Amino acid sequence: MVEQDYITRLISGNIRTILKLVFQIEANQEDNIELEDEETAQKYIRLTDLINAGKINEAENILIEELDYSDIKQFEMALKFYSYLNEIDQDFLEECNYTKKEIVEGIKDMSKMYGYGGLTTSFLDID
Repeated sequence: MVEQDYITRLISGNIRTILKLVFQIEANQEDNIELEDEETAQKYIRLTDLINAGKINEAENILIEELDYSDIKQFEMALKFYSYLNEIDQDFLEECNYTKKEIVEGIKDMSKMYGYGGLTTSFLDID
């Protein structure tokens, strides 16, 4: 349990760092990220509904397939997606065949796709 809490804090810290450096969003504002684009906001809601229904892998696949990598605001939404996943109970993640390692990999992949891979090079390696 302590290890999972530690991993959750590390993931959250990395997301906060990226949000601060890329979007100038303060750490205490992470939970209050406003998605200004209506289409992006609706996509986020659709994805979180899938997560809550236990369809985490499906939600992540949709996220990856539908992202516009030329739109930096969608990177913000992707980070919010992984932040949302990071706060979910470990038991629920396991029931849905999803792990904290997949959250880390998703953040790394998104950061690379948007040209910010250097921000995650020393990021947590979970075995």
